[in-house]
Amino acid sequence: MIAVHPLFVISAFIPIVPLGIGLYAVKGLGKDRRLLLILMGLAFIVQFIAFLYFLNRENNLFIYHIYMPLEFIILGHIYKIWLINWWKSQLLDVIIWAYVLFSAVNTFFFQKFDTVNSNALLVGGVLLMIFSLAFFYRILDEMKLKSLEKSPEFWINSSILLYYSGSIIVLGMNHLIAEKSDRLIEIIYMLHSVINIIHYLLFGIGLWLKVKE
Repeated sequence: MIAVHPLFVISAFIPIVPLGIGLYAVKGLGKDRRLLLILMGLAFIVQFIAFLYFLNRENNLFIYHIYMPLEFIILGHIYKIWLINWWKSQLLDVIIWAYVLFSAVNTFFFQKFDTVNSNALLVGGVLLMIFSLAFFYRILDEMKLKSLEKSPEFWINSSILLYYSGSIIVLGMNHLIAEKSDRLIEIIYMLHSVINIIHYLLFGIGLWLKVKE
């Protein structure tokens, strides 16, 4: 096994925070939060397995080729609930399954299981950012929420927008810098770890606020 920076360890196990909160509050969660809770359980399993592979210096990238389409399906169905009166359900279904097909084609023909599926990350990230911005626009247009900070949906949606915009920037940094030293690679992944930690903590806030309502 190898020595690991504490930030990477925290990032690997941070899904347990929103997962624990969600399990505690499960009886009071609506369908959208229950879907998020399922995602948190899946994320914890995936990141735990990926971390074990990493410790043993084994390639763990195949896990994300499987996880990312599943994550997109779950988040896509959450946005179907949130945007039901704005976007047609059939349109979101088409987008969700078109992305799953794209991800599969990308894995089998372009970016194999042992490489970073950056194409899927980029396309999925952009689509989720569009969903997120559409939800924010809906909030502003309807003006129904008096206190955004008390809305679970606001924190969950903010988490998605922050994570995927940040991940795309980190991915761009990783690809644009041709000569990457080990130290530079470590800094890039540390930045991603910080974004990942904030991402799951915001999910935790969203799940916790549902308890307080």
